Amino acid sequence: MSLDQDASPSAQPEPHYRDPAERARPEPTTREEARLLVRLALPIALAQFAQILLSLTDTAIVGRTDPVALAGTGMGRSVSFAFFSLFIGVAGALDPLASQAIGAGEPRRAWSAFTSALRANLLLTPFVIALVFTGWFAVSRSGVDPSLSRACLDFLLGHALGGPLFGAFLCARGYLQSQGNTRPIVVAAIIANLVNVPVCLFFVRVLHWGAFGAGISTTIASAVLTGISLRAAFKLRPAEPPTEGERVAVSKVLRLSVPVGLQMLAEIGVFSLVGVLTGRFGAVQSGAHQIALSLASFTFMGALGVSAATATRVGLAVGESRSPRRPGLLGIAVGTAIMSVGALAFALVPHVLVALFTNDAAVIRAAVPLLMIAALFQLFDGAQGVAGGALRGIADVNFAFVANVVAHWFIGLPVALVLAFKFDMGVVGLWWGLTLGLVVVAISCTLRFLQRAKGVVARV
Repeated sequence: MSLDQDASPSAQPEPHYRDPAERARPEPTTREEARLLVRLALPIALAQFAQILLSLTDTAIVGRTDPVALAGTGMGRSVSFAFFSLFIGVAGALDPLASQAIGAGEPRRAWSAFTSALRANLLLTPFVIALVFTGWFAVSRSGVDPSLSRACLDFLLGHALGGPLFGAFLCARGYLQSQGNTRPIVVAAIIANLVNVPVCLFFVRVLHWGAFGAGISTTIASAVLTGISLRAAFKLRPAEPPTEGERVAVSKVLRLSVPVGLQMLAEIGVFSLVGVLTGRFGAVQSGAHQIALSLASFTFMGALGVSAATATRVGLAVGESRSPRRPGLLGIAVGTAIMSVGALAFALVPHVLVALFTNDAAVIRAAVPLLMIAALFQLFDGAQGVAGGALRGIADVNFAFVANVVAHWFIGLPVALVLAFKFDMGVVGLWWGLTLGLVVVAISCTLRFLQRAKGVVARV
Protein backbone atom coordinates (compact mmCIF):
# COMPACT_ATOMS: atom_id res chain seq x y z
CA MET A 1 0.00 0.00 0.00
CA SER A 2 1.67 3.19 -1.14
CA LEU A 3 1.42 6.58 0.47
CA ASP A 4 0.14 8.00 -2.81
CA GLN A 5 -2.81 5.65 -2.59
CA ASP A 6 -3.40 6.60 1.02
CA ALA A 7 -3.33 10.31 0.33
CA SER A 8 -5.32 10.42 -2.91
CA PRO A 9 -8.88 11.71 -2.62
CA SER A 10 -10.25 8.68 -4.46
CA ALA A 11 -8.79 6.25 -1.90
CA GLN A 12 -9.91 8.12 1.20
CA PRO A 13 -13.11 8.08 3.26
CA GLU A 14 -15.68 10.67 2.40
CA PRO A 15 -14.80 14.06 3.93
CA HIS A 16 -16.76 15.18 6.98
CA TYR A 17 -18.37 18.21 5.34
CA ARG A 18 -21.98 17.86 4.26
CA ASP A 19 -24.45 19.89 2.26
CA PRO A 20 -27.15 21.89 4.09
CA ALA A 21 -29.79 19.18 3.62
CA GLU A 22 -27.55 16.54 5.18
CA ARG A 23 -26.63 18.87 8.06
CA ALA A 24 -30.34 18.97 8.94
CA ARG A 25 -30.27 15.27 9.91
CA PRO A 26 -30.64 14.38 13.61
CA GLU A 27 -27.44 14.28 15.62
CA PRO A 28 -25.70 10.92 16.10
CA THR A 29 -26.81 8.68 18.95
CA THR A 30 -24.43 8.05 21.84
CA ARG A 31 -23.35 4.75 20.30
CA GLU A 32 -22.81 6.32 16.88
CA GLU A 33 -20.87 9.22 18.37
CA ALA A 34 -18.67 6.85 20.37
CA ARG A 35 -17.96 4.80 17.25
CA LEU A 36 -17.06 7.91 15.23
CA LEU A 37 -14.87 9.22 18.04
CA VAL A 38 -12.94 5.96 18.47
CA ARG A 39 -12.62 5.55 14.70
CA LEU A 40 -10.99 8.97 14.48
CA ALA A 41 -8.99 8.71 17.71
CA LEU A 42 -7.39 5.32 17.10
CA PRO A 43 -5.11 6.24 14.17
CA ILE A 44 -4.27 9.59 15.77
CA ALA A 45 -3.31 7.81 18.99
CA LEU A 46 -1.23 5.29 17.06
CA ALA A 47 0.59 8.15 15.36
CA GLN A 48 1.11 9.81 18.74
CA PHE A 49 2.56 6.60 20.20
CA ALA A 50 4.87 6.21 17.22
CA GLN A 51 5.87 9.85 17.54
CA ILE A 52 6.81 9.66 21.23
CA LEU A 53 8.64 6.44 20.43
CA LEU A 54 11.21 8.64 18.69
CA SER A 55 12.25 10.21 22.00
CA LEU A 56 11.93 6.92 23.90
CA THR A 57 14.29 5.29 21.42
CA ASP A 58 16.84 8.08 21.83
CA THR A 59 16.48 7.88 25.61
CA ALA A 60 17.06 4.11 25.61
CA ILE A 61 20.10 4.35 23.32
CA VAL A 62 21.69 7.27 25.18
CA GLY A 63 20.75 5.79 28.56
CA ARG A 64 22.91 2.73 27.93
CA THR A 65 25.99 4.78 27.10
CA ASP A 66 26.36 7.60 29.66
CA PRO A 67 24.19 8.79 32.61
CA VAL A 68 25.34 12.38 32.04
CA ALA A 69 24.32 12.28 28.35
CA LEU A 70 20.98 10.74 29.40
CA ALA A 71 20.30 13.49 31.93
CA GLY A 72 21.45 16.20 29.50
CA THR A 73 19.20 14.83 26.76
CA GLY A 74 16.27 14.86 29.17
CA MET A 75 16.98 18.42 30.26
CA GLY A 76 17.35 19.48 26.63
CA ARG A 77 13.99 17.96 25.74
CA SER A 78 12.41 19.72 28.72
CA VAL A 79 13.83 23.13 27.78
CA SER A 80 13.07 22.86 24.05
CA PHE A 81 9.60 21.34 24.36
CA ALA A 82 8.53 24.06 26.77
CA PHE A 83 9.00 26.70 24.07
CA PHE A 84 7.94 24.40 21.23
CA SER A 85 4.53 24.63 22.91
CA LEU A 86 4.05 27.86 20.94
CA PHE A 87 4.02 25.73 17.77
CA ILE A 88 1.50 23.43 19.44
CA GLY A 89 -0.62 26.52 20.04
CA VAL A 90 -0.76 27.23 16.30
CA ALA A 91 -1.94 23.69 15.61
CA GLY A 92 -4.43 24.02 18.47
CA ALA A 93 -5.87 27.13 16.83
CA LEU A 94 -6.30 25.15 13.62
CA ASP A 95 -8.49 22.54 15.36
CA PRO A 96 -11.66 24.65 15.71
CA LEU A 97 -11.05 26.65 12.53
CA ALA A 98 -10.71 23.59 10.28
CA SER A 99 -13.22 21.24 11.93
CA GLN A 100 -15.95 23.87 12.29
CA ALA A 101 -15.46 24.85 8.63
CA ILE A 102 -15.71 21.24 7.50
CA GLY A 103 -18.80 20.70 9.66
CA ALA A 104 -20.40 23.77 8.04
CA GLY A 105 -19.61 22.49 4.53
CA GLU A 106 -16.79 24.98 3.81
CA PRO A 107 -13.73 22.92 2.74
CA ARG A 108 -11.98 25.90 1.13
CA ARG A 109 -12.13 27.81 4.41
CA ALA A 110 -10.57 24.81 6.16
CA TRP A 111 -7.75 24.79 3.59
CA SER A 112 -7.16 28.51 4.09
CA ALA A 113 -6.95 27.97 7.85
CA PHE A 114 -4.35 25.24 7.30
CA THR A 115 -2.11 27.32 5.03
CA SER A 116 -2.38 30.31 7.38
CA ALA A 117 -1.35 28.05 10.27
CA LEU A 118 1.76 27.02 8.32
CA ARG A 119 2.63 30.69 7.76
CA ALA A 120 2.11 31.44 11.45
CA ASN A 121 4.39 28.52 12.29
CA LEU A 122 7.09 29.96 10.03
CA LEU A 123 6.76 33.44 11.54
CA LEU A 124 7.26 32.06 15.05
CA THR A 125 10.34 29.98 14.19
CA PRO A 126 13.19 32.47 14.83
CA PHE A 127 11.48 33.76 17.97
CA VAL A 128 11.04 30.26 19.43
CA ILE A 129 14.60 29.18 18.64
CA ALA A 130 15.89 32.30 20.40
CA LEU A 131 13.74 31.47 23.43
CA VAL A 132 15.10 27.91 23.55
CA PHE A 133 18.71 29.02 23.80
CA THR A 134 17.79 31.76 26.24
CA GLY A 135 16.21 29.01 28.31
CA TRP A 136 19.43 27.01 28.20
CA PHE A 137 21.40 30.05 29.34
CA ALA A 138 19.09 30.38 32.33
CA VAL A 139 19.54 26.66 33.09
CA SER A 140 23.33 26.96 32.94
CA ARG A 141 23.18 29.72 35.58
CA SER A 142 20.78 27.89 37.91
CA GLY A 143 23.29 25.77 39.80
CA VAL A 144 23.03 22.70 37.54
CA ASP A 145 26.18 20.59 37.24
CA PRO A 146 28.33 22.02 34.38
CA SER A 147 28.60 18.62 32.70
CA LEU A 148 24.79 18.32 32.59
CA SER A 149 24.50 21.87 31.28
CA ARG A 150 26.96 21.10 28.48
CA ALA A 151 25.12 17.90 27.53
CA CYS A 152 21.86 19.86 27.51
CA LEU A 153 23.37 22.43 25.11
CA ASP A 154 24.67 19.63 22.88
CA PHE A 155 21.17 18.22 22.53
CA LEU A 156 19.64 21.65 21.82
CA LEU A 157 22.19 22.34 19.07
CA GLY A 158 21.31 19.08 17.37
CA HIS A 159 17.57 19.58 17.87
CA ALA A 160 17.27 23.29 16.97
CA LEU A 161 15.15 22.71 13.85
CA GLY A 162 13.07 19.96 15.43
CA GLY A 163 10.50 22.41 16.81
CA PRO A 164 9.51 24.12 13.54
CA LEU A 165 9.31 20.72 11.84
CA PHE A 166 7.15 19.39 14.66
CA GLY A 167 4.85 22.39 14.39
CA ALA A 168 4.39 21.92 10.64
CA PHE A 169 3.60 18.25 11.22
CA LEU A 170 0.93 19.16 13.79
CA CYS A 171 -0.68 21.57 11.31
CA ALA A 172 -0.77 18.85 8.64
CA ARG A 173 -2.20 16.41 11.17
CA GLY A 174 -4.91 18.87 12.21
CA TYR A 175 -6.00 19.43 8.62
CA LEU A 176 -5.96 15.72 7.79
CA GLN A 177 -7.97 14.75 10.87
CA SER A 178 -10.59 17.41 10.12
CA GLN A 179 -11.05 15.64 6.78
CA GLY A 180 -11.25 12.22 8.45
CA ASN A 181 -8.05 11.22 6.63
CA THR A 182 -5.68 10.01 9.35
CA ARG A 183 -3.92 7.09 7.69
CA PRO A 184 -1.03 9.15 6.25
CA ILE A 185 0.03 10.41 9.69
CA VAL A 186 0.27 6.82 10.96
CA VAL A 187 2.36 5.84 7.94
CA ALA A 188 4.58 8.90 8.42
CA ALA A 189 5.14 8.15 12.11
CA ILE A 190 6.08 4.52 11.42
CA ILE A 191 8.55 5.46 8.68
CA ALA A 192 10.09 8.17 10.91
CA ASN A 193 10.72 5.55 13.62
CA LEU A 194 12.30 3.16 11.14
CA VAL A 195 14.66 5.96 10.12
CA ASN A 196 15.37 7.11 13.68
CA VAL A 197 16.70 3.82 15.11
CA PRO A 198 19.71 3.31 12.80
CA VAL A 199 20.44 7.05 12.61
CA CYS A 200 20.49 7.41 16.42
CA LEU A 201 22.59 4.26 16.83
CA PHE A 202 25.08 5.61 14.30
CA PHE A 203 25.42 9.06 15.88
CA VAL A 204 25.44 7.86 19.51
CA ARG A 205 27.14 4.46 19.41
CA VAL A 206 29.42 4.77 16.37
CA LEU A 207 30.36 8.46 16.36
CA HIS A 208 29.97 8.79 20.15
CA TRP A 209 28.20 12.13 19.84
CA GLY A 210 26.06 11.52 22.95
CA ALA A 211 23.29 14.08 23.53
CA PHE A 212 24.23 15.96 20.33
CA GLY A 213 23.74 12.78 18.29
CA ALA A 214 20.36 12.17 19.92
CA GLY A 215 19.28 15.71 19.00
CA ILE A 216 20.34 15.34 15.36
CA SER A 217 18.66 11.96 14.94
CA THR A 218 15.39 13.31 16.34
CA THR A 219 15.54 16.25 13.93
CA ILE A 220 16.15 13.99 10.93
CA ALA A 221 13.26 11.72 11.94
CA SER A 222 11.03 14.78 12.44
CA ALA A 223 11.86 15.96 8.92
CA VAL A 224 10.71 12.60 7.54
CA LEU A 225 7.53 12.71 9.63
CA THR A 226 6.70 16.25 8.53
CA GLY A 227 7.51 15.78 4.85
CA ILE A 228 5.23 12.77 4.43
CA SER A 229 2.36 14.38 6.37
CA LEU A 230 2.56 17.67 4.44
CA ARG A 231 2.60 15.81 1.14
CA ALA A 232 -0.60 14.00 2.10
CA ALA A 233 -2.26 17.22 3.28
CA PHE A 234 -1.46 19.06 0.05
CA LYS A 235 -3.02 16.25 -1.98
CA LEU A 236 -6.36 17.17 -0.34
CA ARG A 237 -6.18 20.77 -1.55
CA PRO A 238 -9.59 21.94 -2.88
CA ALA A 239 -9.86 22.30 -6.64
CA GLU A 240 -10.87 25.96 -6.35
CA PRO A 241 -8.99 28.56 -4.28
CA PRO A 242 -10.76 30.14 -1.29
CA THR A 243 -12.86 33.20 -2.01
CA GLU A 244 -12.25 36.46 -0.20
CA GLY A 245 -14.93 35.62 2.37
CA GLU A 246 -13.49 32.15 2.96
CA ARG A 247 -9.92 33.23 3.66
CA VAL A 248 -8.63 32.89 7.21
CA ALA A 249 -6.03 35.52 8.07
CA VAL A 250 -2.75 34.60 9.72
CA SER A 251 -3.58 37.16 12.38
CA LYS A 252 -6.74 35.21 13.31
CA VAL A 253 -4.73 32.01 13.68
CA LEU A 254 -2.21 33.82 15.87
CA ARG A 255 -4.94 35.36 18.04
CA LEU A 256 -6.37 31.92 18.76
CA SER A 257 -2.96 30.29 19.04
CA VAL A 258 -1.57 32.62 21.71
CA PRO A 259 -3.79 31.40 24.59
CA VAL A 260 -3.46 27.78 23.41
CA GLY A 261 0.31 28.11 23.18
CA LEU A 262 0.51 29.83 26.56
CA GLN A 263 -1.68 27.11 28.04
CA MET A 264 0.72 24.46 26.75
CA LEU A 265 3.67 26.57 27.92
CA ALA A 266 2.14 26.77 31.39
CA GLU A 267 1.74 22.98 31.58
CA ILE A 268 4.89 21.91 29.77
CA GLY A 269 6.87 24.73 31.34
CA VAL A 270 6.26 23.51 34.88
CA PHE A 271 7.30 19.98 33.90
CA SER A 272 10.37 21.44 32.19
CA LEU A 273 11.25 23.49 35.25
CA VAL A 274 10.95 20.39 37.39
CA GLY A 275 13.21 18.59 34.93
CA VAL A 276 15.81 21.30 35.39
CA LEU A 277 15.43 21.23 39.18
CA THR A 278 16.11 17.49 39.23
CA GLY A 279 19.62 18.37 38.04
CA ARG A 280 20.26 19.79 41.50
CA PHE A 281 19.93 16.26 42.92
CA GLY A 282 22.57 14.77 40.59
CA ALA A 283 22.74 12.73 37.39
CA VAL A 284 21.11 9.62 38.91
CA GLN A 285 17.99 11.43 40.11
CA SER A 286 17.79 13.49 36.93
CA GLY A 287 18.12 10.37 34.77
CA ALA A 288 15.44 8.61 36.83
CA HIS A 289 13.12 11.59 36.31
CA GLN A 290 13.76 11.50 32.57
CA ILE A 291 12.92 7.79 32.31
CA ALA A 292 9.76 8.04 34.42
CA LEU A 293 8.62 11.15 32.54
CA SER A 294 9.29 9.46 29.19
CA LEU A 295 7.11 6.51 30.19
CA ALA A 296 4.35 8.80 31.50
CA SER A 297 4.57 10.83 28.28
CA PHE A 298 4.26 7.65 26.24
CA THR A 299 0.98 6.62 27.86
CA PHE A 300 -0.28 10.22 27.60
CA MET A 301 -0.04 9.93 23.81
CA GLY A 302 -3.18 7.82 23.92
CA ALA A 303 -5.03 10.60 25.73
CA LEU A 304 -3.63 13.16 23.27
CA GLY A 305 -4.97 11.11 20.38
CA VAL A 306 -8.41 11.11 21.98
CA SER A 307 -8.02 14.83 22.75
CA ALA A 308 -7.34 15.65 19.09
CA ALA A 309 -10.26 13.49 17.96
CA THR A 310 -12.51 15.09 20.57
CA ALA A 311 -11.55 18.59 19.44
CA THR A 312 -12.45 17.59 15.88
CA ARG A 313 -15.76 15.92 16.80
CA VAL A 314 -16.73 18.86 19.02
CA GLY A 315 -15.79 21.31 16.26
CA LEU A 316 -17.81 19.39 13.70
CA ALA A 317 -20.81 19.49 16.02
CA VAL A 318 -20.44 23.26 16.36
CA GLY A 319 -20.16 23.64 12.58
CA GLU A 320 -23.29 21.51 12.13
CA SER A 321 -25.20 23.67 14.65
CA ARG A 322 -25.77 20.94 17.24
CA SER A 323 -24.71 20.59 20.86
CA PRO A 324 -21.07 19.53 21.35
CA ARG A 325 -21.77 18.20 24.86
CA ARG A 326 -22.08 14.51 23.94
CA PRO A 327 -18.84 14.17 21.88
CA GLY A 328 -16.95 16.16 24.51
CA LEU A 329 -18.07 14.03 27.46
CA LEU A 330 -17.54 10.80 25.53
CA GLY A 331 -14.02 11.94 24.70
CA ILE A 332 -13.20 12.66 28.35
CA ALA A 333 -14.53 9.24 29.37
CA VAL A 334 -12.57 7.41 26.65
CA GLY A 335 -9.36 9.31 27.43
CA THR A 336 -9.62 8.49 31.13
CA ALA A 337 -10.25 4.81 30.37
CA ILE A 338 -7.18 4.62 28.12
CA MET A 339 -4.96 6.18 30.79
CA SER A 340 -6.13 3.59 33.32
CA VAL A 341 -4.24 0.97 31.32
CA GLY A 342 -0.99 2.88 31.77
CA ALA A 343 -1.77 3.35 35.46
CA LEU A 344 -2.08 -0.41 35.95
CA ALA A 345 1.19 -1.09 34.10
CA PHE A 346 3.09 1.47 36.18
CA ALA A 347 1.71 0.08 39.42
CA LEU A 348 2.23 -3.61 38.63
CA VAL A 349 5.55 -3.82 36.73
CA PRO A 350 7.56 -0.60 37.37
CA HIS A 351 10.94 -2.38 37.59
CA VAL A 352 10.41 -4.10 34.24
CA LEU A 353 9.51 -0.84 32.51
CA VAL A 354 12.43 1.15 33.92
CA ALA A 355 14.89 -1.64 33.05
CA LEU A 356 14.02 -1.13 29.38
CA PHE A 357 15.93 2.16 29.49
CA THR A 358 18.89 1.58 31.77
CA ASN A 359 20.86 -1.15 33.49
CA ASP A 360 22.13 1.23 36.18
CA ALA A 361 20.81 -0.13 39.50
CA ALA A 362 20.85 3.29 41.18
CA VAL A 363 18.79 4.89 38.41
CA ILE A 364 16.29 2.01 38.53
CA ARG A 365 15.86 2.36 42.29
CA ALA A 366 15.29 6.11 41.92
CA ALA A 367 12.81 5.80 39.02
CA VAL A 368 10.46 3.16 40.44
CA PRO A 369 8.90 5.43 43.13
CA LEU A 370 8.27 8.07 40.46
CA LEU A 371 6.39 5.54 38.33
CA MET A 372 4.20 4.68 41.29
CA ILE A 373 3.23 8.35 41.59
CA ALA A 374 2.66 8.47 37.83
CA ALA A 375 0.26 5.54 38.18
CA LEU A 376 -1.86 7.74 40.42
CA PHE A 377 -1.94 10.86 38.24
CA GLN A 378 -2.59 9.01 34.96
CA LEU A 379 -6.38 9.25 35.22
CA PHE A 380 -6.34 12.97 35.97
CA ASP A 381 -3.76 13.58 33.24
CA GLY A 382 -6.03 11.89 30.71
CA ALA A 383 -9.11 13.80 31.84
CA GLN A 384 -7.41 17.19 31.71
CA GLY A 385 -5.83 16.50 28.32
CA VAL A 386 -9.13 15.55 26.66
CA ALA A 387 -11.12 18.26 28.45
CA GLY A 388 -8.66 20.76 26.98
CA GLY A 389 -9.33 19.30 23.52
CA ALA A 390 -13.09 19.62 24.03
CA LEU A 391 -12.66 23.28 24.99
CA ARG A 392 -10.49 23.85 21.89
CA GLY A 393 -13.27 22.40 19.76
CA ILE A 394 -15.63 25.16 20.91
CA ALA A 395 -12.77 27.70 20.69
CA ASP A 396 -12.86 28.35 24.45
CA VAL A 397 -9.09 28.74 24.61
CA ASN A 398 -8.70 31.33 27.37
CA PHE A 399 -10.11 29.34 30.29
CA ALA A 400 -7.74 26.37 29.82
CA PHE A 401 -4.81 28.79 29.79
CA VAL A 402 -5.86 30.43 33.06
CA ALA A 403 -6.63 27.06 34.66
CA ASN A 404 -3.20 25.69 33.77
CA VAL A 405 -1.38 28.77 35.05
CA VAL A 406 -3.22 28.80 38.37
CA ALA A 407 -3.15 25.02 38.93
CA HIS A 408 0.46 24.40 37.97
CA TRP A 409 2.28 27.60 38.90
CA PHE A 410 0.31 28.85 41.92
CA ILE A 411 -0.75 25.52 43.42
CA GLY A 412 1.27 22.55 42.14
CA LEU A 413 4.72 24.16 41.86
CA PRO A 414 4.78 25.78 45.32
CA VAL A 415 3.72 22.46 46.87
CA ALA A 416 6.40 20.67 44.83
CA LEU A 417 9.13 23.04 45.98
CA VAL A 418 8.13 22.81 49.63
CA LEU A 419 8.01 19.00 49.55
CA ALA A 420 11.27 18.69 47.62
CA PHE A 421 13.43 21.18 49.51
CA LYS A 422 11.73 21.98 52.81
CA PHE A 423 10.76 18.40 53.65
CA ASP A 424 13.76 16.86 51.85
CA MET A 425 11.61 14.60 49.64
CA GLY A 426 13.74 15.40 46.58
CA VAL A 427 12.43 14.43 43.15
CA VAL A 428 9.56 12.46 44.71
CA GLY A 429 8.31 15.69 46.32
CA LEU A 430 8.50 17.47 42.97
CA TRP A 431 6.32 14.77 41.41
CA TRP A 432 3.67 15.01 44.13
CA GLY A 433 3.38 18.72 43.38
CA LEU A 434 2.98 18.01 39.65
CA THR A 435 0.22 15.53 40.47
CA LEU A 436 -1.73 18.11 42.47
CA GLY A 437 -1.61 20.56 39.56
CA LEU A 438 -2.98 17.95 37.15
CA VAL A 439 -5.86 17.13 39.49
CA VAL A 440 -6.91 20.78 39.69
CA VAL A 441 -6.73 21.29 35.91
CA ALA A 442 -8.74 18.12 35.21
CA ILE A 443 -11.59 19.11 37.49
CA SER A 444 -11.76 22.76 36.45
CA CYS A 445 -11.62 22.16 32.67
CA THR A 446 -14.23 19.39 32.80
CA LEU A 447 -16.62 21.60 34.78
CA ARG A 448 -16.01 24.48 32.36
CA PHE A 449 -16.90 22.34 29.36
CA LEU A 450 -20.08 21.12 31.04
CA GLN A 451 -21.08 24.72 31.66
CA ARG A 452 -20.27 25.98 28.13
CA ALA A 453 -21.66 23.06 26.11
CA LYS A 454 -25.24 23.02 27.34
CA GLY A 455 -26.67 23.93 23.94
CA VAL A 456 -25.62 25.03 20.47
CA VAL A 457 -22.31 26.95 20.52
CA ALA A 458 -21.53 29.79 18.12
CA ARG A 459 -18.79 29.25 15.53
CA VAL A 460 -15.46 31.00 15.90
